[in-house]
Amino acid sequence: MLSPPSSVRPPPMHKICSALLLAAAIGFVLAVAWHDRGMAVDDAYITFRYAQNVLSGHGLVWNPGSVPCEGYTNLTYVIGIAGLGALGVAPTHAAWGLAALSLLGLGFLFWRATCNAGRLAPLAIAPAMLVLLNADLAVHASRGLETVAFAFFAVGQVVAVARICGPGATGTRDGLIAAGFGCLLYLTRPDGVLLTASCGLVALWLVWREPPRRRVLLLAALLWLLSGLVYASWKLWYFGHLLPNAFYMKAGGASFAGLRETTAFLTDYAPLWLSGLIVAILSIWQRRRAVVRGTGGVQRDISSVLAIAVAVPWLAYSAKIVHEIGFAHRFVWPLAAVLAIGCASGITSLVASLPVRAQRGWLLAWAALGLAVFANFSSLGQQWTKLREPRAVDPYTSMFLRLGDAIRETGIGPQLVLYCSHAGATPYAAGVHHVDPAGLVDDGYCGRTPAEQRARYQAGLQLDVVAWHLFPASPGARSFDEDPRARTSTYLNRWVLGDDPDMDAGVRHAAAKEDLAQRKAAVFAYMVLLRDHATLVGEMNNGVKRWRSFVYVWNQSRYREQLLQSLAPRMDVPAAAVDCDQWPR
Repeated sequence: MLSPPSSVRPPPMHKICSALLLAAAIGFVLAVAWHDRGMAVDDAYITFRYAQNVLSGHGLVWNPGSVPCEGYTNLTYVIGIAGLGALGVAPTHAAWGLAALSLLGLGFLFWRATCNAGRLAPLAIAPAMLVLLNADLAVHASRGLETVAFAFFAVGQVVAVARICGPGATGTRDGLIAAGFGCLLYLTRPDGVLLTASCGLVALWLVWREPPRRRVLLLAALLWLLSGLVYASWKLWYFGHLLPNAFYMKAGGASFAGLRETTAFLTDYAPLWLSGLIVAILSIWQRRRAVVRGTGGVQRDISSVLAIAVAVPWLAYSAKIVHEIGFAHRFVWPLAAVLAIGCASGITSLVASLPVRAQRGWLLAWAALGLAVFANFSSLGQQWTKLREPRAVDPYTSMFLRLGDAIRETGIGPQLVLYCSHAGATPYAAGVHHVDPAGLVDDGYCGRTPAEQRARYQAGLQLDVVAWHLFPASPGARSFDEDPRARTSTYLNRWVLGDDPDMDAGVRHAAAKEDLAQRKAAVFAYMVLLRDHATLVGEMNNGVKRWRSFVYVWNQSRYREQLLQSLAPRMDVPAAAVDCDQWPR
């Protein structure tokens, strides 16, 4: 059990109502996520391609036949999707299935945390509803990424460690469960190490004077460390390094690149934060009162304290990293689930210490639950409306897939080399050898690779197709300001060189390192390269104002004529009709 039993055994009806409310919320989220399964983002196709290569026997590689490359950050999802793929399940459906299982796991943990709150169960359920009914959860469950699974493992970690530190006997089995969740966290996302370490250290400090609990925690920590060492050794042997390529893109250096996104998360989930802090403070106060002098016996659940202990370092980490493509608080959102379980468990534990007459306040408990639902009223309305509309598709990903399909249908996809920075849907659909100048899935361009080695790698490339966000320089132009198309293009000046509020955080962070003249020179150098060494085939239009995708065939490609003839009819905008000034509509 996650919390001590109430002084009055709760009527079965309250447990039933708790289960029904949670089941209804989870069922609604799953329905919305299934409806939006076509919204799988471009990054999800990185996982899909790795899973595809594992399933085909190539191993954890981005390009079949190449050396292993850790361009993913979610090994559990890669293996899970590959396993379901062996059963014939499509990647998007497999990703939804894994998210659904994780969501059901979250629902079960929420129910276990609140089912003993007696007539005040609605009050305990309210924090869970702040998370379950928020549109962010349905977004994460439908985008094909590991976010919901990571949240489930994080919640499981907090619950397992709290059980060791809480009321009742504890043993080896509890230590194994805590260690297991810790391992799943770092296998799902490397930064899960921070969450497990902060949770474990705080818990160890709390129970240091209680030998039985201390031994179980130390056992869990030892198993977690040993498994981590084995995993690290395997990574060094298999990849040659410990950190994934994404680390070198998102580390952020000495700046606080994610401060804006972290602040936005705190603002959007303010009711949950405030509730969590209040419950944690009350739990600490009651725990101090309930310690049995001379024996040090712990009498209260500490999930709420552990949730805050986990959240503080994670928020500091979030403020440091680059939140590139950070939709719906992508990188920090799992904290919402952790705070909700801490708050729910804390309320249940506090209720157990109340006198029987306090159980008569069930009307206030239902009012609190109503407020939690009302806080998401607008979100619920939008999601309900969405269910009644045709199935949605992500405009960027669908455009990337269409470009990949066009390349694959040339019939020579496996022989081609594609150069583009969106390392997801296009190379997945095209089945080509992909070169990623961003360095996410390409060790040759990774920030870990020395500059001179990157230069040699680039000089030795033999390209066929290039998809880039820049149009070619004007004939004869020698600088950005001398180029009439570049100088007057609102697309270049307001978006590529400016600071549009919709611009990806990663691009903003990179642009902040250079002044305008440097950025103009770098942009124009690419435009000249495309003008002098490639032929513009046309533009793929995603239908909204965002990064544009101009498609080129490299002039030195041995398949040049075949590619020009095959790709030109598949372009949304022919080369002659490309508008260099405005965004496509």
